[in-house]
Amino acid sequence: MQNKTKKPEKTISLPNLPGIIITVILIVGIGAVYGLIGYLVLGIKENVTPVIQKPSLEITDNYFGNEFIQVKSPQKNATIKSPVLISGKANVYEANVRIRISDNNKNILADDFITADGWMDKLYSFEKEISYKTPQTKNGLIEIFEESAKDGSEIYKVEVPVVFEEYKDAFSDWKVYRNEKYGFEMKYPNNYIIEKNSEERINFWTEDRYKLNSEIMLSKGASGLSHDFQISIANEKWSKGIIDENLKNNEVQKEEIYSNNIKIIGFLKKSDEGDLYLNCIQKNNIYIIIYKNDNSTSEKEFDQILSTFKFTEEDETADWKVYRNEEFGFEMRYPEKWIIEDMSHDKYPTHSVCFISKEREKSKLFGERVCYCDIQIHLSSSLEYLPRNQYKLPLKEWLEQDGIQKFKGEETKISGVMGYVAETISCDSDLPEKNIFLEFEGKQYHIVQNFDNRFSVDENNQILSTFKFIEK
Repeated sequence: MQNKTKKPEKTISLPNLPGIIITVILIVGIGAVYGLIGYLVLGIKENVTPVIQKPSLEITDNYFGNEFIQVKSPQKNATIKSPVLISGKANVYEANVRIRISDNNKNILADDFITADGWMDKLYSFEKEISYKTPQTKNGLIEIFEESAKDGSEIYKVEVPVVFEEYKDAFSDWKVYRNEKYGFEMKYPNNYIIEKNSEERINFWTEDRYKLNSEIMLSKGASGLSHDFQISIANEKWSKGIIDENLKNNEVQKEEIYSNNIKIIGFLKKSDEGDLYLNCIQKNNIYIIIYKNDNSTSEKEFDQILSTFKFTEEDETADWKVYRNEEFGFEMRYPEKWIIEDMSHDKYPTHSVCFISKEREKSKLFGERVCYCDIQIHLSSSLEYLPRNQYKLPLKEWLEQDGIQKFKGEETKISGVMGYVAETISCDSDLPEKNIFLEFEGKQYHIVQNFDNRFSVDENNQILSTFKFIEK
């Protein structure tokens, strides 16, 4: 009987479970690490910004700003000098707070950043002294903001207007054009000359261009060059139509606020003859239009010229004629159509000047009963020449005792000199004459205003407002 060999039984080996678990944990852990790195590094490349917890808006004393950036120093409209301490609190991406300092000519004086003490969960302090270049204007702006990691835009911006303690006007040696009638002025380079047609149209030429234009004009059959730039004054209706037309045609080139808070709307008009740049500035019911051709003043220089534009006090009498009396040391403006007559006579020790409006002169020609003058000025070198003042009484005492002048103690000041006001009966209306008596450097000035509703009382007063004593 044969013995049968027993076959060994097959066994199944079980896997090493602890090792597998450890391996899985390692794989998951390594994946998580790479995922985090990809989120922080690659995610930025994909324009993904980590979410910052929005803090509550609790702006404390001496701070101003918004939920993410609050500024402590400098305060608005503070006077600063370089270096300037900039401090506050912020909660911005990676704690980077951008700082930009500029003057009102839009020159960037400093562009820097400050790292706050932290970010993500609350506002953290930041502080740094920042040096800046010499500004060209007295006023400027500090901008404090975050540069977005998503698209580079400037977000959560806080603007701080400041006053520079030290600045250098880059255009201090330029010439100044001043228009007193419409109340504005503007600087321009020294190599320019002005060709003034009127207060409403002023041409500016560089000396070389003006010389070349003169040479061309002398040549037969040749047309001249255009000026480098021009200032024109236009009424509101005409200018608004031009502006609306350009707005409709989308031809606006720029709309800027310059250093003197002047808003300028700029247009670029293209034509076969060349491009034309128009810059419109509104003041009350008129527009000041400054324009240039594309082949004249450079765009940079033209922009610098525009940046110096500023409003001044209007003087509607700027283009009036001037009467000047050297002997008695005064002058007074009057409209171009008015007439002046010297009423002095050799037999009398006093002088007299008569100002006559066009309307009054016309009335006299038609035989109407009117006073001869709108304004008359009697001048004398001594108190004794005042009517009925043979005793040489002081001016005020004479007025109080004179039976003709109705003096009620009223005083007025003309050209810085105190005088007295009295009334007499007018020769041509029920309105009284206004008499003003002044004494200056030993001389007597008696100004008579004849008021009549047929003539302009406002213009009469406006003329008198220009009276001033002059230095000898």
